[in-house]
Amino acid sequence: MAGIAWEPLGTFGARVDLDLREPVSSQEAETLRAMLDEHKLLVFPGQSLDYDEQLAVSAWFGKAVRERAPLFVSPDPEIGGLGSKELAFHSDMSCCEPLDAISLHAVDVDDLVSCTRFVDAVGAAQALPEELRRRIRDLTALHLWPTMESSSERERGKWDIPDNWPGAEHPVLMTHPRTGKDILYVNASQTERIVELDPVEGEELIIELFGTLYDPQFTLEHVWKTGDFLVWDNLALQHGRPALPAGVTRNLQRVSIGNDPHGRNMPEEFRKAYGLVVD
Repeated sequence: MAGIAWEPLGTFGARVDLDLREPVSSQEAETLRAMLDEHKLLVFPGQSLDYDEQLAVSAWFGKAVRERAPLFVSPDPEIGGLGSKELAFHSDMSCCEPLDAISLHAVDVDDLVSCTRFVDAVGAAQALPEELRRRIRDLTALHLWPTMESSSERERGKWDIPDNWPGAEHPVLMTHPRTGKDILYVNASQTERIVELDPVEGEELIIELFGTLYDPQFTLEHVWKTGDFLVWDNLALQHGRPALPAGVTRNLQRVSIGNDPHGRNMPEEFRKAYGLVVD
């Protein structure tokens, strides 16, 4: 993109050289929005943003959701939520109304110790054999909120679903609302079953799709340093992490971009894990 220095991270993702505290023109903001559509993940190293500044930057990419208080992802329960356990690949709120995008800002982390991993669900969709694409074109998948105990990958169909547990159905091959590209929209954490198929056939299909989706060619790992600011397309990409090392500092300030307020759809245990208070 003209006027903004950047370099590719791989088959997707871009590292952008820009001081986010400096004002940008509306044209520059639109350029960055177009870059997110193209590269799906933007990494801005060396930033120092307070919550209001992160909200303002996030608003370049869509509707930035202001929480009652700054929201952190942290293994320290006094600071934020989600602890230190492994989190399987997922698209935030696929179990309800998916967010458009997410930003995370590393305000205080142990440098080069922990990571977030990303999966290109658009690239995976493009790589599917044509016969398999035709097979899944008209299928839908049921996505359920995991519990905190099962927020990593689990055996689908083996979970005793509580009454009124949040869930939603989405096309297995979803069309991206901005780019028009196909997204392979099933994930390891929240996809429960294929609605139109019997459980055995549906599970076999999910495993087959995971074989393409989670192939290493469609993955990228970001290792955190203090000052990193990341924003990514939550539909085009999935994200997850391995378990965090004991005692690691990893305080990531988080802003949701999209439906508001997403916390209304969360089970109580997840609201507590995020530190959310919902009217």
